[in-house]
Amino acid sequence: MKLNHLLKGVGSVMIRGERRLDIENISYNSKQIKHSGLFFAIEGKNYNGYDFIDEAIERGAVSVAAEKDFVTYKSITKVIVEDIRKACALIAANFYSHPSQRVETTGITGTNGKTTTLYLIAAIMQYSGRNCGMIGTINYRIGNRLIPAVNTTPSPIMLQMFLREMEMSGITNCIMEVSSHALDQNRVDAIEFNKAIFTNLTSEHLDYHKDMKEYFSAKSKLFGMLKEDAVAIINSDDNYGRLLIQEHKNRVLTYGINNKSDVRAFDIGTSCKGASFKVETPKQVLDIETDLIGTYNIYNILAAISFAYSTGLKPSDIQEAIRSFKGVPGRLQRVEVCDNKGFSVFIDYAHTDDALLNVLSTLKKIAKGVIIVVFGCGGDRDRKKRPGMAKVAAEFADYVVITSDNPRSEDPEKIIDDVVQGLPKDFKNYKVCIDRKKAIEYAISIVKSNDMVLIAGKGHESYQIFKDTTIPFDDKKIVEEVLEQNKV
Repeated sequence: MKLNHLLKGVGSVMIRGERRLDIENISYNSKQIKHSGLFFAIEGKNYNGYDFIDEAIERGAVSVAAEKDFVTYKSITKVIVEDIRKACALIAANFYSHPSQRVETTGITGTNGKTTTLYLIAAIMQYSGRNCGMIGTINYRIGNRLIPAVNTTPSPIMLQMFLREMEMSGITNCIMEVSSHALDQNRVDAIEFNKAIFTNLTSEHLDYHKDMKEYFSAKSKLFGMLKEDAVAIINSDDNYGRLLIQEHKNRVLTYGINNKSDVRAFDIGTSCKGASFKVETPKQVLDIETDLIGTYNIYNILAAISFAYSTGLKPSDIQEAIRSFKGVPGRLQRVEVCDNKGFSVFIDYAHTDDALLNVLSTLKKIAKGVIIVVFGCGGDRDRKKRPGMAKVAAEFADYVVITSDNPRSEDPEKIIDDVVQGLPKDFKNYKVCIDRKKAIEYAISIVKSNDMVLIAGKGHESYQIFKDTTIPFDDKKIVEEVLEQNKV
């Protein structure tokens, strides 16, 4: 594609050099640039794209886009733009021919529940005979192709590439998780969303966002990007959800339990095996049965039902898809090998105080014995949530094992010190194990019949990140290894 065509709609642009260059590939990673490439020099938190301009040119870049002028002794075309991230998103959409104009795209945003809602929608779509692509925290799915997720929401170039691949594969719908980081960094700017779903908003990512107002503002941005005839699906029981309803004029479909909603759950019955309830929609009442446990999962199901209703899917397909849905890896995932040993072990991604509260309060309602929780907090992330998670753990669990999560560049001991500060002064039922494997081993060693162990924080992740290295680490596999080694 010609460079001048790629720049269509970008706005204020200063071009120095040939405008009608043929561009065959685009990237902000210099190592991915090939012959006739366009390189985006983006200044990030951990790297500066300007430092890699010469490498990109050596690898084949014939043009470089940046926000400020730069020095190079090579003969290339410079493209100076006002906002490089916005320009990258739009140029990527131009390069891949705006696939979201033909692939119906739904964005899911919120602090908790995005992944489960994504998987529920995909299950309903599949049961209804609709093909559906997925982009989320666990992986990116295009037909039978699974791509391990790097970020919840990938770069704008990857997004457009995936959407284009979906289009070429005959996939007509894409459901994607949209993080606040992605919205703030303009990764989804050039995507035309047909629907957007808001799950909830609780304290998270305040290491990145200045405060909750800024965090909400980032989430809210998705709903300002909707097409005129799009549907905004919003949790009306959430305080920020109600603010969102007031702020945006798009056609809103609300869901909830406690407040008047377009899609509302009532007559709720829960047990350790799941839940059953009725859902009132604008057209009829559905009887829902699910293996998922916890009120928070009812909200996830309501979000998925709202999507299915707004898409015109058959009520019987919705019911059967939810009834047969077995859950999401790392989301209150039961380690099945423990079932015949008289106790239960669950793996969950909960890494905020609100998410931990949701999971532990759910287990508390169905527990017959003691609840043991193993958790830590990630390094280089919001420090304010660390004592909050400890407070929740002490309130809802009988015994707490505090350990490492992904320490990243921080000292694991100092992270744990922050966590311990949140424990009540009279709370003594806890142990500190910096080594996560040893923490899991200890929890398994003290479990008794009818007890429950919750291993929280990493969920589906198969690695652990330290300052200078990333090692393989899967909570579920560690539990299975401990049971095998010790013949528990």
